[in-house]
Amino acid sequence: MKRRRHTNPHEPELTIETLSMEGNLLFPEWLSKIAQRQADKQTDADYRIPQGQRLHHEIDRCWHIAQTLWTTFSADPKKNTITKAELFVSALLRSAFGFESLAPVKPASLKNGLFSISYAAVDGRVPIVVAPAPSGLDTLLDAFGDANRKPCAYGLLQEYLHARNDALWGIASDGARLRIVRHDEGLTRPAWIEADLRRIFVEKREADFAALWLLCHETRFGPPNRPVAEGILEKWCEAGKQQRLQAREQLRRGAQQALIALGQGFLSHPRNEDLRAALQNGTLSEKSYFNQLLRLVYRFIFLFTAEERGLLHPEKTPEPIKTLYENSYGMGRLRELARKRGAVDHVSDLWATTLAVCRGLAQGEPRLGLPALAGIFATNQCPDLDRASLDNHALLAAVFHLAWRKDDDRLYRIDWHLIDSEQLGSVYESLLELVAQTLPQPPYFSFVTDDDTQGNTRKTTGSYYTPDTLVRVLLDHALEPAIARTIADHPSQPTEALLRLTICDPACGSGHFLLAAAHRLASHAARRKANGTASPAQYQSALRHVIRQCLFGVDLNPMAVELCKIGLWLETAEPGLPLTFLDSHIQHGNAILGATAERMANGIPDAAWDPVEGDDKRTSRLLKKRNKFAHKEYVSTISPKRASAGSGPQSIRSAATNPGMVDDLWLEHPGKKQEGREATLDSSLIRRQKLVADAWCAAFVWPKQPGQLAEAAPTNDVWLRLRDGLEAASALTEKTVHELAEQYCIFHWHLQFPQIFKKGGFDVVLGNPPWIAHAGRAAQPLPPGVRRFFETNCEAFADYPTTHGLFASVIPEMVRIGGHVGLVVPSSMSELQGYAPTRSAHDRLCEFFNEMTDFGEGRFEGVTQPCMALVSRRSEKGRQDAAPGEPWPMARPELSAIDQRLLERLLRLPPMAPELFGERGVQSDKTLTQHFVRSAQPIGRFTTPIREGTDVREFNLLPPRFHVDSEALGPRIRSAQEFATVRVVLRQTARYPIAALSDGLPFRNSLLAAFESSTWPATAIVALLNSALIRWWHYQRFRDARQPVMPQVKIGHLRAIPMPPSVLASDVSGLADVGRRMSASRGDEGREQLDSLVADLYGLTHEERATVEQWHQNMGPKGPGSSKLANFKGKPPRRHAKNS
Repeated sequence: MKRRRHTNPHEPELTIETLSMEGNLLFPEWLSKIAQRQADKQTDADYRIPQGQRLHHEIDRCWHIAQTLWTTFSADPKKNTITKAELFVSALLRSAFGFESLAPVKPASLKNGLFSISYAAVDGRVPIVVAPAPSGLDTLLDAFGDANRKPCAYGLLQEYLHARNDALWGIASDGARLRIVRHDEGLTRPAWIEADLRRIFVEKREADFAALWLLCHETRFGPPNRPVAEGILEKWCEAGKQQRLQAREQLRRGAQQALIALGQGFLSHPRNEDLRAALQNGTLSEKSYFNQLLRLVYRFIFLFTAEERGLLHPEKTPEPIKTLYENSYGMGRLRELARKRGAVDHVSDLWATTLAVCRGLAQGEPRLGLPALAGIFATNQCPDLDRASLDNHALLAAVFHLAWRKDDDRLYRIDWHLIDSEQLGSVYESLLELVAQTLPQPPYFSFVTDDDTQGNTRKTTGSYYTPDTLVRVLLDHALEPAIARTIADHPSQPTEALLRLTICDPACGSGHFLLAAAHRLASHAARRKANGTASPAQYQSALRHVIRQCLFGVDLNPMAVELCKIGLWLETAEPGLPLTFLDSHIQHGNAILGATAERMANGIPDAAWDPVEGDDKRTSRLLKKRNKFAHKEYVSTISPKRASAGSGPQSIRSAATNPGMVDDLWLEHPGKKQEGREATLDSSLIRRQKLVADAWCAAFVWPKQPGQLAEAAPTNDVWLRLRDGLEAASALTEKTVHELAEQYCIFHWHLQFPQIFKKGGFDVVLGNPPWIAHAGRAAQPLPPGVRRFFETNCEAFADYPTTHGLFASVIPEMVRIGGHVGLVVPSSMSELQGYAPTRSAHDRLCEFFNEMTDFGEGRFEGVTQPCMALVSRRSEKGRQDAAPGEPWPMARPELSAIDQRLLERLLRLPPMAPELFGERGVQSDKTLTQHFVRSAQPIGRFTTPIREGTDVREFNLLPPRFHVDSEALGPRIRSAQEFATVRVVLRQTARYPIAALSDGLPFRNSLLAAFESSTWPATAIVALLNSALIRWWHYQRFRDARQPVMPQVKIGHLRAIPMPPSVLASDVSGLADVGRRMSASRGDEGREQLDSLVADLYGLTHEERATVEQWHQNMGPKGPGSSKLANFKGKPPRRHAKNS
């Protein structure tokens, strides 16, 4: 085959119509590269071509052989037998594709049953399954199964690959099609490359055959007697994964360029005076303009994807209408026009046709065969852009960036039908870092590139795309146990039971977790239905049911909600289905800002009326007094009997709806489902219950100003009567409550998902909640009323207030007893003292059934903070094996059994006296730099030496390198007498304690302090802190010590140092002697005795001494040979340290 050379850089790469892919095994361009012999390992020798011959001659020879074999095979189409197919497929592989090692094999008996494999090649590691001609590769056949299962050819092959550890690739064929299959580790999504042999031979597509030959030759499946991972196909697959990551970035850049082209195009068009005026006078904000542009770009992406997948038009749409749409309105047409530079002009006819499509998809347009999808196409999504004009030049520039990409001076078409929904979501979440900048006169649109602004939206919302590896871990540890338990509890109807599971992501974003969970659950359900690997049709049917029945999500960003529904819609692969079919399951709101029956049980708290920033203090005081008196009076004078039937806090759940009223409607009628939901939510009872819950939350954010709003405030005199149906709220109260609920996106789980909470909650909650701190250096602002709401109602907000801490403590309330929680959170949550209230709140509801997985640092783009998987199970009594706020169990696979045993034993010991350690250092900030100078000698007003962390070495202090103006610092620096009480100083930034005796000089807060007591002299403390065992303990015990950047020794760490068991005065005396001698020698003498003495104090075994010594040799300050702990057998004499 001749290699195709491109002379026009704008000419698109070739496409191979008879080859198709499922599961993104190879990146689309790889097929073209392989066809043109531009991929790795494609020399003549790589294909076993003898010297003196040429590869293209060999392909020509094989083409003629294959044609002859096809002619024989297709001569009698009525004779459809497995023997006929086996003869053809075996001959084709052996004679035309170089399968020299091909041999028939007997049915294989493996761990999952008997497998009717026809042939195998490459040492038996490449199985070949042949189906009867031409029955199809996805048809369930008795010939492949037994009494318990009846798989299809593809399913049989995938099961076989799953059962063998030494096989990754295989081939399935029925003669008409040939499918190259890779082992899908999770058995969750089909993964193959398929060739339409019938078209290749009937239409005489020699070039397509050549591409298939280059892809399917035996040499591609790996050399004999070598690991399967060394096969060329596998290497191409791995290279494709890397290119897919690069393509994701290219998609992001393309979307960004499209946004700029559209943003500039709308602003520059002469007819858009109203748009420019709205931006200039502030009626339309830059953020709102950007959001509308983003929605428009995703409209285009949706249309590209839906058109290419054949999902846009309902199945019964007449062909002439489809042709009209494709030729005059479709995105495919715009894509080709964008490629042809001559088609670009400055009229607006193309925008008019694009608007016709968008309006048709908003309301339905039978003349174009467009269903009323609504969702992102609804008229309220891009109101300013839908009224504006856009010339062809700008529109086609945007389309070009979305439809084409350049690589090596070549133009590649972006195959949107191969871009999965997760990638669409990741592109969106990466675009959140953009901050729009507009200038109406002269018209200008771009994005701010300032480092202080870049990433602002992303950081303030905590929205980051979760890598697939993290998602899989959470599915393995939180979803899989729920699936296994469901199957075990329903052995007779496992499929039906699985399809009744409910899975929720409370911060769903664009739906990454929900999509992954949908595929995982659908795979299990389909496999149970098929009694083995399901056919694609069975899998797709299960996936549709899972998406429609099992998935729920909430997000604060309305755009993310729409994109989540788009991603799920695309996965259902059901043409014409409205985008609104998931409106009752994927909802907009603040998942942690809402009321519950338990919170409302005692009325509105008085703290809701405390003044916050912007409130009138006198009005707040009067409202608080009114609220308190009204509650007391109501409880004592209003009889519960006067409350209307079914009223009260508990009715908020029970009166919502019958749990099956909405979701058990026939799935064939999604419109009825939506109508049922609207009718339910619009009922007077539900409206009242929502008003009650909204008013309870609104009290915290109510504007506390004198006047009518104060009179209408929902204090307990108003709210309790409203709750119990005794009195309606005033018009102003109801109006303000509704406005505040909209403004703050208040969300009540029990009212939004009544069918779930009628059953006790969700089965599984998964997600990656926003990581937002509301205190400290990285604090993000929070509305004062919302802060008061969290402080009053959420224990987790008490110490270190964070959004992710709220999720970890509040979301378990949404899970039924026995249900599972799986969240990605910062690793520091597992042990940092500031998160103790979060752990306490979580542990009252949940228990751990496994140790948690630490993912480490750098898992998110631009985020260095390490993260972990918080996986727990809701239980009636919560966590019973730990005290409130105790650190969570973290898996440490790098620790040996000896390490684990020693660490657990030390953790059981009581800690040292807390008063032995403290902080005395001068707090550093920007103003401090004005009052100190780097100098070893006093200079002018800088007369007082001051120490910092780098001055401290093991048992040794270096001369101070800084002097300060102590008079200017004033009370910020402690007195000399206070510093004199500090007997030991330690570095704060270190992997383990590095301590020395203090000389009484002042020091900065980069040093920590230790004090002596009557029991523990300073020399004993400094010796203990510098010992190999305590250093080992600190490093293994605290995650902060193991972080690659800025490891920490903290006061909380020191106060947790285990006290030696049964310590005697003589033991402390011996330790003090060693500490005194090592301080005098600056650590050069006595290390061996120190580590031995401390090991004796804590009762270490010889094995434990050896492991600590080895660690200290690797990690200690002086490297190998600094500790000889393992040389000591048993206890040395008590006088050893003193006399040596």
